Amino acid sequence: MLPFGVEVSVDATWTQLFGGHVATGIGGDDQVVGVMPFALPDVPEGKRIKSAALKVNVVNNNSWEVVEYDIYAIASRATSDVLPTDYFAGEWNTDASATGIQKGFITDGDALGEFVMDDPSAINLATFMNDQYENGASAGEFMFIRIGANRNDMPLWAHLQFDSAETTATAPILTVTLEDE
Repeated sequence: MLPFGVEVSVDATWTQLFGGHVATGIGGDDQVVGVMPFALPDVPEGKRIKSAALKVNVVNNNSWEVVEYDIYAIASRATSDVLPTDYFAGEWNTDASATGIQKGFITDGDALGEFVMDDPSAINLATFMNDQYENGASAGEFMFIRIGANRNDMPLWAHLQFDSAETTATAPILTVTLEDE
């Protein structure tokens, strides 16, 4: 019997903060982006991913202008290494190397605490993950989720910080739910 949801969390060897300007989270006035690797789960024969929802715990969120932080998915590869090409701070869904999953996941001024992707976005991410398997990816490879500010929204400074795997109780979690094909 399969569990209702399979939880896969970010690589535990990561440090407290993801990406960002002078190692202060997702912030600063140039690359306002965080990229997280997640291991692809084992999907048994006859099953597929029904939904995949990201949860993060935001501990700092401020900016000088209105900013939306969007979620993207980046194709799988064998290692969890985050590459310079994984970062992007452009207009929504214009990065050819990533797939837009949810626009406006977090905005400046949102209260601190837990944020979970909405249901349509969890289905978008599930579709992306199923496509990865159909294109030859397998369990144990890594896909990447990027949370980044839309550069057009952000003419000045912005800062978003969320817990990492060092704080296991509030680390980013990707909850994957399976269904019959």
